[in-house]
Amino acid sequence: MELLGELLPILLYFLGAILLAVLIILVVKLIKVVDKTNVILDNVDSKVKSLDGLFNVIDNFSGTITSIGGRIVDGVTGIISTIIHKKRKNKKEEDIEEYE
Repeated sequence: MELLGELLPILLYFLGAILLAVLIILVVKLIKVVDKTNVILDNVDSKVKSLDGLFNVIDNFSGTITSIGGRIVDGVTGIISTIIHKKRKNKKEEDIEEYE
């Protein structure tokens, strides 16, 4: 029993030291991975920023196309509503003439 009382703390200290060494190695590797990830993200960020001008041009172009499309739809809608309004007006005049 005395042997276990002396051997167990030594064994626990030894295993604790191994665990500490493994954790230090893992933290160092994790730091390296994070640094590589930062480099990759900075590279991607710079490439995305270089494309911002292109995206702004595309955005302005799509806004212009949308505006033109809206005006065309408004014009066609106005023409159709004018035609329908005239037909309704003519039909009302015909109905009024029939009653007279």
